[in-house]
Amino acid sequence: MTYARRTDQNLELIVVAARKCGFLCYVRNDPLGDLDVQLGGIHEVWECKNAKGRFTDGQEAHRKKGWIIHTIRSVEDVLERRKRILKGWAQA
Repeated sequence: MTYARRTDQNLELIVVAARKCGFLCYVRNDPLGDLDVQLGGIHEVWECKNAKGRFTDGQEAHRKKGWIIHTIRSVEDVLERRKRILKGWAQA
């Protein structure tokens, strides 16, 4: 089932938080995801969702094909993505 196409209310807050954490952000808001983000050389696709938001059928289809689409629901999720990326760099 495809859900209504609308921008989640937390998108702007997530973009502000990501940029303050050093991410480059491009608001794409297309069927694949809401944001392209980059920290250093790491690029990710983020889908901003509210607490109960779910992926659309199209997004689920992309995930089944191997696309990695990160669900970001809060500023805490932004901080966690940054932490995981930086941890990956430290281990490299």
